Amino acid sequence: MIKNISRIIIAILMMIPNLGTSQINLNSKHTPSYYLHALCDTTNNSNIIPYIHHWIKFLYTEEPSERKKMWNPQDIDKWGDLEYALFYQSLFQYPPKYLLNYFKPYILSVYFEDTLCYIVTAFWNFNKSPSDSLIYQNSNPFAITEVAIYNQNDTLYLTNLFNKRTSFWKKESFNTIHYIYEPSLHLNLVDAKKSYEFISHISSFWGLNPDTITYVVCQSPQSLGYLLGFNFFYAGYTTGRAFPEAKILFSGNGLFYYPHELTHLILDAHFKWGHFLSEAFATYFGGSGKNNFDQLLMEFKTKYPFITEKIFNDIFNYPNSTDAYVLSAIMIDILLSKYGKHFLDKMDLKKTENVEEFLKQSSAYFNYNKIKFIYEINKMK
Repeated sequence: MIKNISRIIIAILMMIPNLGTSQINLNSKHTPSYYLHALCDTTNNSNIIPYIHHWIKFLYTEEPSERKKMWNPQDIDKWGDLEYALFYQSLFQYPPKYLLNYFKPYILSVYFEDTLCYIVTAFWNFNKSPSDSLIYQNSNPFAITEVAIYNQNDTLYLTNLFNKRTSFWKKESFNTIHYIYEPSLHLNLVDAKKSYEFISHISSFWGLNPDTITYVVCQSPQSLGYLLGFNFFYAGYTTGRAFPEAKILFSGNGLFYYPHELTHLILDAHFKWGHFLSEAFATYFGGSGKNNFDQLLMEFKTKYPFITEKIFNDIFNYPNSTDAYVLSAIMIDILLSKYGKHFLDKMDLKKTENVEEFLKQSSAYFNYNKIKFIYEINKMK
């Protein structure tokens, strides 16, 4: 999932003056909602204007139900109501009116192939110059996306490029797992078996029926981003993504066994919990990187032999960091050890987006507040 890149994004956005009150006016001559590269000549190619306007309207639309009307219904059926636009969550980790006021859509090219119009867009801060010492300033472009738009009965619809970009990839199945992987890779049967056994184990633990899933294996994070619709992948850069509603997993490290993302895929759609519990359980069952939870726990205790309240708070200041994931998993381990998995029955799972919300519930239902968790963690060897 998205990790250390968030630290850079936070540093960048904190530099924006009056971030909370910045307004974007689509019709304002003083604050353009987008820019066009010289290659995009709307004077001599006026037929591209409606497509550009459709794309820009989608980007600036805050209301999810209105955005959905502008997208291919078949994509929505396949990927689900929340993540049908594959690039969206990676790009918009902050509300559009904030992010797009800082990184302006800069349309680089518009071209037609067959019945589709393709739009390539860089998200660019035109007020920033590169620095040779301050790395966080060198965030241009923040991303480069490519989307397609088609016209059906005089109505325009955006659509993903996933099917086109995987059309020549290899496809092979192992039991209930349908693999799609880059032509340069070879199906790793040992890891495919491990994935199948992991799915069976975690489904059994939670009393779920194992689902048939699609597992997409990319050689690199850049290749993963390319399938999501990024021609340049920086916003939301990650080595793995799970789309629980679609039952599709992306591995961006060439691995046919990715237990962290498999956990997300199996559990997130069923429990519909917030970010804190989602990452806590994914780390608890699936580990992180090449390490399982026990190994992560040993590393964490070596790094933090004694936790103070300040250290606890500092870790969760970066909720997408590995340390935050591991600390979340440790807290879950404590509750599982004492109450078993049924401790979740008392909790409002949707209200566990962050550690503060989780602590409110754990304190109310189990008398486990921050201080008690810290005490239990420091007792661990």
